[in-house]
Amino acid sequence: DTHLENDITYYSRPCSAQDMTVTKKTAVDLLLDNDASGIEAASHMLQHGVSVVPHVFSPSTTKDLLAHILKRIDELPDAESIFVAPNYMRSAFAIDPVEDESVVAALKEIANHPTLQPMLKELVGPDPAITELSTITAFPGAETQRWHND
Repeated sequence: DTHLENDITYYSRPCSAQDMTVTKKTAVDLLLDNDASGIEAASHMLQHGVSVVPHVFSPSTTKDLLAHILKRIDELPDAESIFVAPNYMRSAFAIDPVEDESVVAALKEIANHPTLQPMLKELVGPDPAITELSTITAFPGAETQRWHND
């Protein structure tokens, strides 16, 4: 898509571990209030670099999407696997937006979420688009990863 090739963020700012605004003790500060406005949510994101938006998916969509992802992991050909890190007991792969009803439902819930949708409009403009959809799954026993910027 030529649009993606030409788009850039509105600023260039490298981030490192020193930019982290929370610790394990204050991680709750990353949780957005359910009634946060788009402006409040965007400000929160810009302050911390990350925000936890509660209840984006309904319980049924969460259950169905998890079942779909676990099924895909079991059936995943090596050619579709995205490299994560050796020996980390993780799986990663791209998800087609229409490959399963659970993915379609999740995207609809993202698009209509009363906090997430106005937050994204504040951060990226009036017509935000999801340009990549993928999953990384850490299996039981996976080693803790070092801090990294993605």
